[in-house]
Amino acid sequence: MSNETTKTEQNSTSDLELLLPILKRLVQEPGEDSPAALVSRRAALRIRRELAALSVPPHNGSLQLLRAPRLHLGCGRRLLQDFVNIDLFPPAEVLYDLRVGVPCESNTASLIVVDHFLEHIDFDCSAPQFLKEVLRVLVPGGELLLSVPDVERAVLAYNTDTTYLAKIHEALFSGRVGGVRHDDGMNTISRLFHDAYADTRYSPHYWGYGFKSLVDLLTRSGFSRVVRLSEKSPFLTEKRHWWSLSVVAIK
Repeated sequence: MSNETTKTEQNSTSDLELLLPILKRLVQEPGEDSPAALVSRRAALRIRRELAALSVPPHNGSLQLLRAPRLHLGCGRRLLQDFVNIDLFPPAEVLYDLRVGVPCESNTASLIVVDHFLEHIDFDCSAPQFLKEVLRVLVPGGELLLSVPDVERAVLAYNTDTTYLAKIHEALFSGRVGGVRHDDGMNTISRLFHDAYADTRYSPHYWGYGFKSLVDLLTRSGFSRVVRLSEKSPFLTEKRHWWSLSVVAIK
């Protein structure tokens, strides 16, 4: 039995030794833009993300939990001053897979900012789990400042304001390698719902939200009140404001 186990481990190690150089090349080098190359690059990025998630400490009793009054979760490359910035990849100050938990003590944060992160995790499992963790970490009366792409407005604009969709296309998708054609707006809407662009600077969209669906998700996660934010917030990315749905959810 031990010989079989050793053989399996050796095969796994051999597979990783073969896989890692390929991943590195696909992720770091632009390479060609043929359909096969783009498919391979997308797969490599998904594997890279999951390997990074496996490399961080598990959310269990062995992890020393943080105490911080202000958190920026899913921060990407944008670090907020006077916040603890947490994400899976650098330059975040704390590296953690937020799909499995928030590495902070309960009832310790008065403000949590989540700026265009929720659409990058799956809706059925990770999103509810993440929001319940956010609720756990907030103090009573604490606030979650949450922003996502306003997919509801984009859908409504399909029959009423194609200029708005053209502006979104120009701002978000027109500069991509190989070019992305703007049609009547349906491609733009589809990319807001589910976008899997093969680029290391980008993480795919897995879901789209409107105000009612977002309120429903937050309420089911335990938040007592959700208010739509119409004014710009200094903690949210200013250039995204015009095409974003932003809310404040209160514990």
